This record gives sequence, structure tokens and C-alpha cells, in this order.
Amino acid sequence: MTEPENSPLVLFRQSALAHPDRLWALHELAPLVGVIARCWPGETLKESQRKERTLKLIEQAHVYITNSNPRVRAKLEQCTGDSIVQSLADTASLGLSLVKALGETHLVPYGTCCTHMTGYPGFIKLIIQTGMVASVQVDAAYQGEHFAVRGGTNPGIDHDIRTDDGFDRDDLRITHVYMIVNNLQGPPSWCVMNRQQIDKVRAASKASDGPWRYWYGEMAKKSVIRRGRKQIPLRTEDQSGQLLLRAMELDNRDFGILRAEAEKQQNVLWCDYLKRGHAAVDAEIISAHTESLPPPMDEEPTTESQATGGAQPGATAASPEPEQAAAPGTGAPPPPAPAEPANPSPRVLAGFRARVAAKRAGMSSMPDAEFIDTVCEAEIGCPLTGATVEQYERLNAALKAGEYTWDEGDRVPDAGEGENDG
Repeated sequence: MTEPENSPLVLFRQSALAHPDRLWALHELAPLVGVIARCWPGETLKESQRKERTLKLIEQAHVYITNSNPRVRAKLEQCTGDSIVQSLADTASLGLSLVKALGETHLVPYGTCCTHMTGYPGFIKLIIQTGMVASVQVDAAYQGEHFAVRGGTNPGIDHDIRTDDGFDRDDLRITHVYMIVNNLQGPPSWCVMNRQQIDKVRAASKASDGPWRYWYGEMAKKSVIRRGRKQIPLRTEDQSGQLLLRAMELDNRDFGILRAEAEKQQNVLWCDYLKRGHAAVDAEIISAHTESLPPPMDEEPTTESQATGGAQPGATAASPEPEQAAAPGTGAPPPPAPAEPANPSPRVLAGFRARVAAKRAGMSSMPDAEFIDTVCEAEIGCPLTGATVEQYERLNAALKAGEYTWDEGDRVPDAGEGENDG
């Protein structure tokens, strides 16, 4: 049954939070509590346990928003109740906490959309829960500290940490971040990023003016965990391994997905879920996806008109542009304003992602979104959604030519000399 527009459920979902105390209204909104409760991992959890954890998470969110600095709190209070519930559902799906002192997860506002963001301590917790590693160390080196990376037969990292009083450990002085994973079996594995590599990740992130601006060190440490994820042994059939991969997938939203579109789609789906139930909506989504699969990689359109099969029915030919007026005192027309680079249409990008998923089916535990991020960073230096048509065509051509492996997105030496069979 459809909820009336002025019902407490609809009003909470569609309006701004306005004040943290409004979160207590969720206690009376059983459908929204149920959405969050179903997300907790663990098939053996009883319904009462899921509800208890959900109410505790709501309390943590209240404390989190209340104790945020005034600027962040004001932005979170502008976020819709729907997006806040979605952020709590994302947090629950990973089994993490919103207690600020732990730093496992954060609520990050983007306009009127609240987003869940896993902090680097949250990633460390999920890595250790896999049962494949004994410990994880993530740290930063600063100007004035000795830092060196060794290769050869005794590879490793040398970092002399300064502990003297007055030593400046400001984020502006970070030179490197690194992760050391002490595996239960075999030697330790590690990953290092220098300042230039960190800033390149920041420039590609949709969160570059938010968390990166205020918590540069924390975001830098999370970036080295993301980069070193390939070196962490995983059993993807286990729930712990799946949770780590899901955390990576959720975090990929900060490296390319437009939140406005994500919020729009989220609202549409949630509305249907609440009205008609999950099974009916899921069946429609699967059916629609099957019927609209895009063409193979080598037949892909690269412009909006090609993507829609040419001109739309009933469309008329564009009329010629009027002649430009002469610039005063010159007798010559003014130079045209430089055109901004065109971007591939959303449909083209969606088709690209679907083709990548089809090519990589069963090949690797690396999520498709992370594969695309890896190749985009190496080939065009920006996220897929930020690419121009020219950059997109170059990326597409590189994949068609077999210049990157389909499992982990590694560069293949001298692969560009001939095309593969894909």
C-alpha cells in the first residue's frame, strides 16, 4: 500500500534532517529500521539482535552528528533522511561502528546527500577479520624523518620515527604513507605511496574538497590500503573476504560516481521497495538489465547520437548558426569562445561498465569498479566519469588492444603493437 505524502515515513525520507534529535523518529518507523536491520552480516543473527544493533547504530549516528564541528554538522543537518538511512545501512552491511573515537566509518555530506565513508581503521579491522593476516601497520613519514625503501634480496621499509618534543607532524609535511601486512603465512607484504602519488589520488576523488581537505593524513593512509589491497590474501568465498571487497566497492563511489545521480536512483528504488516489496522490484531490475545489454566492446558507440542510433524520431536537422557580428572597430568577427571538451554520455559509460564486467566474469576477485579505477589512473589519469570523449576513446582502444590484463588491470609490456582477440 502506498504511503500518503504527509505520512511520517515519507516526510522523514524526503525532508532534511534539520536536527540530530530527529533521528529518534526512526524508532517509530519500522520499515526504515527494517531496511538497516537486514543489512547486518551474519545469517545466524536473530531478528531481535539485528534490531538491537540497528537502534545502537542510530544512537551512534546521533552522537556523531551532535559532536561534529559546526560546519560539518550544519551540512549533515541539510541531508535528506533517506540518504542518512542509506548511510546507516551501508555501515551496518560492513558490521562497523560510527563511534568517532574508533574512526571506522564517517558520515560525509555532499549537498543534500549523506554518504557513508569507511575510515582507514575500518579497513584495518576488516583486513584482520579475514583471518589471513596477523597485524596491519599503516603510518606516514614526515619531512625531517629518515625514510627509505629497500629492494633486492632483503626488501623492506626503513622509517626512523621522530619522537622528540616539538617535531612538526602536520599533514602538510607528509612525504610518504605506507602499509605493512604481517601475514600468517609467508613474509610480510607492504605498499608505499609518495606525496605525488597521494595528491594524484586526491585530485581524482570526488571527495577532494571534503574529507581530503580536513583529514588529509587519514585519507592518505586509506589510499595506501586501497592500493595495497592486491597484496592481501583473501578467501572470497568467506564472509570476511566479501565484507572487505564490499568496503572497497562502497569506497569506489568517492573515485568517480556522481552522487546526485546515485541519490536519485536510490530514492526511486527505495520508494518501489517500500511500496511493492524487494522481490518484485529486483525481478524488474534484472529483466530490464538483461533486455538492454550493450553491444560488444569493439562495436561500442562513442557519442550520444551514436549511442541512441542516430537522430531521434521526429528530430529536425539543426539550422545553420547565424553569422557572428563583427567586433567593434575591427571589421572582423570576434574569435569563437573555446568549446569545453565533450564527455561520453551516461549511457555510453554504463555500456562500458557492463562490457568490462562481461569480459572479466570469473577472472579475479578484484571488483569491476576497482579494475576500472586502476586502468583509468594508469591510462588517462582521471576517473571514468571525468573523462572526455577523446580520453574515453583512448581508454577503450587500450583495452581492446590488450594493453592491460583483464584480471588485475596491470599494464602489459609492449602490448600496444597488436590487438588481442577481444
